[in-house]
Amino acid sequence: MSIDKAKQLKENIEHLLHYYEIFLDDGKCRAVKSRKLLEESKNLIYEIEEDVWDRLLALGYHKEASELRPERNFAV
Repeated sequence: MSIDKAKQLKENIEHLLHYYEIFLDDGKCRAVKSRKLLEESKNLIYEIEEDVWDRLLALGYHKEASELRPERNFAV
C-alpha cells in the first residue's frame, strides 16, 4: 500500500537527517547506513510511483498515467 511506503520513506528521511547531523557534529561517518537508506528510499519512491500509475489507470486517467510513465504502453 502506498501510504505505508510513504510512511517508510518519511522515516528513512528522518534517519538520514539524524545521521547527517551526527556527521556534522562529531565527524562520525554513517555512510554505510545512509547509503542503505538512500537505496531503500529510491526503491520506495519507484514503488509508490508504480502504485499511483496503477491507480490512475484503474480510475481511467490514462493521460495522467502516460505522463507519469511515458515509456509505457497500455490498453485504453
